[in-house]
Amino acid sequence: MIFIPFKQNFQYFFLLLVVSIFTLTGPKALAAPASHNAAAEELLRITNASNRLNGMTAQILAPIRSRFSMVRTDPERAKLFRRHLDEVTALVSEQMSWENNKAAFIDLYTETYTEAELEELNTFLKSPLGQKFLSPKPEFNQRVAAIAAENIEAIKPQIKASEERLRADLANLTKAEKTPQPEQ
Repeated sequence: MIFIPFKQNFQYFFLLLVVSIFTLTGPKALAAPASHNAAAEELLRITNASNRLNGMTAQILAPIRSRFSMVRTDPERAKLFRRHLDEVTALVSEQMSWENNKAAFIDLYTETYTEAELEELNTFLKSPLGQKFLSPKPEFNQRVAAIAAENIEAIKPQIKASEERLRADLANLTKAEKTPQPEQ
């Protein structure tokens, strides 16, 4: 047996232990403790994050609705466009819902701030000055925007499928209009 000095042996043992624990339990073993998550959740409540996310959803939907409001067509086609708009609105609203994103935001805060820092922030943000301050840093806003972009990216195939169904419905409607109707 080769003799390895205790210090090197201990470092090797410790590294092996950490790798084994991570391998056996997975990344959830490194998740933030419940109290850390609770502090992050409190911060989200204080900052009214769910309403901010709703505002972001409205901003995402505004150009889509605007595009459809400019379409002037007959009532039957308008009905198809409306159905498509309702479908896309439902997809975006579900993907961007608070329930669907709350855990991601809690993870973002617990990865960015320690539990003690979150508790300090909560105390500060509950103060009158903190209420006035509530303005996240640009990097944080970029990460929030990245979460939103990931959500939209996730439903792009469904939006595209809805658009394809709309095109097919419009083509079928046009074909039906061109087909001579038997006299009654």
